[in-house]
Amino acid sequence: MEQQNQAGERMDSVRREKYQIGRKGAGSQAFDIINAAYEHSQRGNILQNQESDRDVRSAIRMRQLELNNNATYDPVNGIARPVPLVP
Repeated sequence: MEQQNQAGERMDSVRREKYQIGRKGAGSQAFDIINAAYEHSQRGNILQNQESDRDVRSAIRMRQLELNNNATYDPVNGIARPVPLVP
């Protein structure tokens, strides 16, 4: 009887850790698409910081591509184009 209880407890712990049984109702993302806001939790803050960092890296790539492609001069209007600012 004792062995069955221990085996059942081991299986329960495996299910909780590996398959995350009991988290079925938890949201998979820390962003709510209904009201377009991040969760007010640590997961929401982490996701917001990651997306902010992604936007900065994207702006840096855009600026570098424009500089490398000689996009600082606009041949249609004949004037210099401003270099995009990185946040």
